[in-house]
Amino acid sequence: MQERHSEFAFETVIEDHLQANGYVSVTRDGFDRDRAIFPELKERRSALIAAAVTGKIDIREDAA
Repeated sequence: MQERHSEFAFETVIEDHLQANGYVSVTRDGFDRDRAIFPELKERRSALIAAAVTGKIDIREDAA
């Protein structure tokens, strides 16, 4: 008999992998569903994008 798999188990494996490789999870509190963003992270995200665009940080995969 073939073992059944669940979406929850699949998501858990992905989340565990991401967290083991530097991903930091956040709570859903404050998430703006209409704009699909966390407004409190907007400034930080903008700073990271600006740094990447101006070359102040290297975001290429082979840059490590």
